[in-house]
Amino acid sequence: ISRIEKYFQCPFGYFLNNGLKLQECQPWKISGADTGDLLHWAVCEYCKAVDGKSDNPKEKKANWNERTDEESKTLISNIMEKVCASMEFSEYEEEKTKNVLDKIKQALEKSVKIVNLSMKNGKYTGAGYEVEFSEKEIKNSEGLVKIKGIIDRVDIYEDFDAGKAYIRIIDYKSGEKGYKRERILNKVDLQLMVYAIAAVDMYKEKAFAGLSGELEPEIKGVFYDKINKNLIECEYSEGFGAEDLWIKNAKLDGRVFSPE
Repeated sequence: ISRIEKYFQCPFGYFLNNGLKLQECQPWKISGADTGDLLHWAVCEYCKAVDGKSDNPKEKKANWNERTDEESKTLISNIMEKVCASMEFSEYEEEKTKNVLDKIKQALEKSVKIVNLSMKNGKYTGAGYEVEFSEKEIKNSEGLVKIKGIIDRVDIYEDFDAGKAYIRIIDYKSGEKGYKRERILNKVDLQLMVYAIAAVDMYKEKAFAGLSGELEPEIKGVFYDKINKNLIECEYSEGFGAEDLWIKNAKLDGRVFSPE
């Protein structure tokens, strides 16, 4: 009945709405969550590509140590081409999309530089990226709780002399969330702690390719890596200047655990 009424009110309007089924154009935009997800995915893809197909920790380490700036730039360009190919947009949205992708690429270049420093300086190697776990049981005062999730990055160093497998948890954040001890104690931010428990169990289950899984696992650190597109924009200068300030502000945010 309502359609008949609308037809007699305005036949042309009825034709537009019910014949052509026209809809009001929505303003084009990519939300902050979208750019964060794209950047998040791009960083993980970069790490996987640098590691290569080898599961051997020594070969992975060599890949990171031998990577040049030019190789990194080429890899970033290839990843951004994949990002662009995965997006659908009209010719009218092309310029806006290009601007957004340029910003993501700039943020990716800075994020990659921090990841490079993190992987080169130390004995850790990436044991897994976007590591999925499910049905892990954690005991609390109420009983057993089953959990599942995806860990952005698990770094592990097996020290056979000490009989230890040192584990480092990295969670990429494109927002402003940081590590706060009081939030963990108040049980309102358990993400990193749950990831740490899951990673220990997975190591014991020999879930990480290329590692023995036979040493005693020990969590050495849990961190947020703020791959934020709002990282400090600045021109590099010599000495302790702009680049040093940028790196200082982009450092990992979390806690290192030392034996008591």
